[in-house]
Amino acid sequence: MDAWGDTVYRVALAQTGSPSDADDVYQDVFIRLLEHEAPFDNDEHLKAWLIRVTINRCRDLTRLAWNRRTEGLERELASIPAPDAFRADIWDVVGALSPDLRT
Repeated sequence: MDAWGDTVYRVALAQTGSPSDADDVYQDVFIRLLEHEAPFDNDEHLKAWLIRVTINRCRDLTRLAWNRRTEGLERELASIPAPDAFRADIWDVVGALSPDLRT
């Protein structure tokens, strides 16, 4: 991790565009390295293996079904103040939503 951790993280971040996803990929790659049993010929072989596993894990992550169905928070929704759920009845909370969001 000391030698190639920064490289793995930068490749993961470039591929995913998300720091949290890059952290997940980073962790997965080094777990796979711990489980890898075949010896490496040299440091360059190890580096190439780590980069290839990183890219493959990033591709796996983008193929996940939940990842394809998520949407970003739209700007108009971000400006709606969150009601105090502890002091409001659930119907007051629902009523605070705009009519097109209630369906």
